[in-house]
Amino acid sequence: MKRIFTTILTVTAVAILLLNPSFFASAAENETVFIQDDETYPAHIVPGRIALILSDTAIADSDRYQKTLDSLGGRPIPTLSDVIVVVEAPDAKDVKSLNAVARGLMKSWPDLVVDSGILVKIGNSDLPYVLTNKIVVQIADDADVGLIQTIAERYHCEILGNNPFDKRQFVIKLFPDDARNALEVSNALNSLSSVKFAHPNFYRPIEKRQAPPVPNDAFFPNQWHLNNTGQAMGTPDADIDADRAWALGPMGPGNPNIVIAIIDDGLEANHPDLADGLWTNHAEEIGSPNVDDDGNGFIDDLHGWDFTPCITPVSCGDNDVRPRLDELHGTAVAGAALARANNGLGVAGTCPRCSFLPIRALDGTDYAESLAIDYARMIGADIISLSWGYASGVVLPTNVVNSINSAATTGRVQNGVSKGIVVVVAMTDIVEDNCDGTPDLSSLANVIAVSSATNQDQRLPAGFGTCIDLLAPTHGGTLDAVTTDRIGDIGYNNRSPVSPCASAEPAPPPPSNRDYTLCFGGTSFAAPVVAGIAGLILSHDSSLTRLQVQRLLQDTADKISPSGGAYSEQTGFSAPVGGLPTHGFGRVNAFEAARTVAGRDISGHGGVDVYVRDNSLDWGNTEQPSNVTFEQTRGFIPHWQSADIKVDAPPYLATQPASSTEFDAFVDEMPLSNTVNRVYVRVHNRGTQTATDVQVKLHWAFAGAGLPALPADFWPAFPANSTDVSIWHPLPAQTIPSLPYSGASVAGSSNDNSIVLSFDFPAPVYNASMNNPDHFCLFLVVAAPDDPVSQISAGSQVPDLITPSDNNVTQKNVHLIDSGNSSGMKSQLIVSNPFDHPINTRLVAWRPKDWNVESTGVELGKRIELGAKESLHADISITSDGQPSASISIVQLYKASDMDEERILGGITYVVAPNIQPAIVPSPGLIENVSMQEKLVAEYLKLVAETISKPDARSEDRTLLHRLGILIEEQSKLLAGLDAARKDFRSDH
Repeated sequence: MKRIFTTILTVTAVAILLLNPSFFASAAENETVFIQDDETYPAHIVPGRIALILSDTAIADSDRYQKTLDSLGGRPIPTLSDVIVVVEAPDAKDVKSLNAVARGLMKSWPDLVVDSGILVKIGNSDLPYVLTNKIVVQIADDADVGLIQTIAERYHCEILGNNPFDKRQFVIKLFPDDARNALEVSNALNSLSSVKFAHPNFYRPIEKRQAPPVPNDAFFPNQWHLNNTGQAMGTPDADIDADRAWALGPMGPGNPNIVIAIIDDGLEANHPDLADGLWTNHAEEIGSPNVDDDGNGFIDDLHGWDFTPCITPVSCGDNDVRPRLDELHGTAVAGAALARANNGLGVAGTCPRCSFLPIRALDGTDYAESLAIDYARMIGADIISLSWGYASGVVLPTNVVNSINSAATTGRVQNGVSKGIVVVVAMTDIVEDNCDGTPDLSSLANVIAVSSATNQDQRLPAGFGTCIDLLAPTHGGTLDAVTTDRIGDIGYNNRSPVSPCASAEPAPPPPSNRDYTLCFGGTSFAAPVVAGIAGLILSHDSSLTRLQVQRLLQDTADKISPSGGAYSEQTGFSAPVGGLPTHGFGRVNAFEAARTVAGRDISGHGGVDVYVRDNSLDWGNTEQPSNVTFEQTRGFIPHWQSADIKVDAPPYLATQPASSTEFDAFVDEMPLSNTVNRVYVRVHNRGTQTATDVQVKLHWAFAGAGLPALPADFWPAFPANSTDVSIWHPLPAQTIPSLPYSGASVAGSSNDNSIVLSFDFPAPVYNASMNNPDHFCLFLVVAAPDDPVSQISAGSQVPDLITPSDNNVTQKNVHLIDSGNSSGMKSQLIVSNPFDHPINTRLVAWRPKDWNVESTGVELGKRIELGAKESLHADISITSDGQPSASISIVQLYKASDMDEERILGGITYVVAPNIQPAIVPSPGLIENVSMQEKLVAEYLKLVAETISKPDARSEDRTLLHRLGILIEEQSKLLAGLDAARKDFRSDH
């Protein structure tokens, strides 16, 4: 009875709307509004033009396409697919006359035109949508689904069918004689409580997010984004470390049971580097032709589906995903994620053994795009990769948004539980905020938003904002991206030589190389790279949820270009002062992400990765030492300034920090001598499994620039005390019974489960006559049964080598306060050799201008020989010419007989004023060699200029050398910046 009463009320409401002509009134001719999700956008009907959607027959080849354009008098719309053409209709000024012209042309050319519409501009976008006479209607969950019949009758519409993935969603079509347009009717429907949403089945402007322009070039096998060795002046290791990820056991290169759906324009699924990985519908494979053998509503969907023709649910699409003549994008995108490896052919995708589900949908309507996503969910895809989005200012279609959210929240069902599909979305290639204003698909909370990085570990200017999650390699820097291309002469890489591409050849590529392109790029490439890494993660543990996969990708990202990224010390997320986030959590690292969940028997962490942080940029990665900064030219950040150790000197904090947020809020203090200080330590777990029985042990030692060697039985005894505690003084070990996930993705939030412990540290009596330094180090070790200290660490007694390479170990050098010291900064430290062999060593001081550092006992910059385990004392004096604060590091460099270059051993940082961060400084030797590099650059520039000016130089050579000249000039600018830094930040050596 209640349902009947609700239906009567709804029908009455519909009737009232029909009797209210003002509901369809416009403020002015051709001016109206578009209502979606309770938002109202201004809309303008474009007079004098109509849009026609061409059939596959009309665009079978370039000649046929041109004849079609000539016959119709049409031309392509640059922001829409080539399948959509605009035809002038100068006498058609209003909706009724525009629709009449469109219908007339459809009847006149039934073989060429499959749909038509009028052009409308919505919101702030100047790009035209195509408004068809069809509307997508979603009946509210609490309403009778039979209401659609009443709506159709009242609004003079035909019900074309319902969504095969959602029985409450329908497509209706206005009868030809109706003077109203679909925009007005959908607005009316949106006012009904029984309608969840309604909107016209638009053809919306879509961006295929490759780098414009995308030229052609010969195939080249060096895929720097997988393993960067410094090709073409790139930065070594500015990559995703795919080769190391693939080495993680049998599932390292991927698992065929993990399905990655590429939803794009046409996909050349028969490409020799893609065909072997095709997803196969086994029910259709063994079934009968022209029969829906698995009953999923799609006949013979053996290897995916083409939804592009889906104007209506009736006879919707087919199983032919092949690209039309103009469709190059999808095949290149697919190769980035799924090209097969070790098959003797062209390229490798990031997940070369995952299965490839091709779905063609772009250049269709909103309905087609939403169906494609729903189909991927129904098929059981684990990952969906979208290298496209709607053009800037275009309002997002509700049905597409709903399909994405449904895939992410209800897809990938295992044992009745929805794990969620990992949906990866490319941000825009243009530099704009994708997250606020009129948002982009990448702004949706349930997707992974990916922007761009170069082969020099610099952010490539592209989409940014609060919704950005990750950066991934693409074009820019000195090389573009290598991937699959259309087979043969059709594609980015055809018979023409390429001049704009960074990696172009001067001559036409040979036929054997035309199935690949070296000149792809944009976020279109970055997104499937990330999708492939998600595949590697799920290949090791398919039970992970969508959110766990996203967190792994974010937690293990490398903090590239930190000077520009401005990563927060508290969260690890890009947080420029006064600006919007540009780098997200950093550039993806496939090895670090996959290793976290790979089994311990194959050199993984088995889902448990307990870690402590060495500095503000360290969030647990050890593929490179924690003291390396990922700038274009690698730099150094001290590993002795742990972000997880803080001192509370008497009088103590009233309430000890109990959470990560409280720990961050506490201001670190210098300990007082001859009393008990509290030391707070924070421990994290970025693994997907809870760590148990985590042993936490803190030690202290009088220390210096290089820490003293650990006792010989330090590791065998851990967590118990060593036999010799005369140098390294242990504090009683503590146990964390349970340590849940607490990675960077949740740092500082209510979901941050990091554990904070308190240790009582009895600081020794300061006695200058004992020749002990007034400086010591706190050395922290954490270990769990499922995540012990690495075997390499356990085989070493050198703390300064262990710390930056093992995320179970960290240290903090703290200047001991002498309460009787009244002026200046005078300190003692030990210069030691922790090795079992002699070393050549020296001290240097990294300090700002206007600060002076003097050392007696061991002269700054003077190289000295130290025997095995030998140590010397030095007295340090720091003075200023009036500056109130500074961060000054005394660093010990060393070189052994078997070493080619000098390296940093350890150091001490003196913080003269509170809250001064340790300086990030270039690697040793870099500043000293700037002048030589400047000389080499000048010589290269001279050579390039001479070559370009030769009268007989080929145009291709000139182009290539011109690009090289620009490149070298950029290097020159970098060196000039380093020279300025050298003058501003002095190093005494």
